[in-house]
Amino acid sequence: MRVRAPAQRHVERRHRALSAVAALDRLIRPSYFRSVPRPLQTPRVIGTLAVAVAAILAVVAVVLRLGGAGRPAGEAAPAPAFTNVDIISVPAGAVVVRADDGAVLGQTPFVLSVAKSDTDLPVIVEADGYQDRRVAVPLFSESGRVDVTLTASGADAAPPPEGRARDP
Repeated sequence: MRVRAPAQRHVERRHRALSAVAALDRLIRPSYFRSVPRPLQTPRVIGTLAVAVAAILAVVAVVLRLGGAGRPAGEAAPAPAFTNVDIISVPAGAVVVRADDGAVLGQTPFVLSVAKSDTDLPVIVEADGYQDRRVAVPLFSESGRVDVTLTASGADAAPPPEGRARDP
């Protein structure tokens, strides 16, 4: 006859109890529930998800660092594709119209935002009681300003710009 230590007896009792629970579990639970992963397998799933999330974050970081255009991180961004030109008129409230198609662009004072170009944009500035004035708006820089002084209907010439003295 073997004498068992109290700790060993406790382990054997626990093992028998767990075996009984497992047998009862097999009787009660339907077979399709037995294929569900045990909680001991969950850390493996969490580890796999953590690796996948880390890989996705690394790819996103690389794309953001390159700017999405495939250029190196230290290279400057390309020049802006638009130009903003302030169009100011005397008198204020004149209507600015494209000379080529007659489309109304806005009412002065306003900022014209269009694609940059090496060519000028021809516009006509119109106001009631004033002669229309055709102006070429440069589109080559990021920003600019065009001042237009309209001549009153019936007047001979436009007044000289402010700050200049008339020739005697």
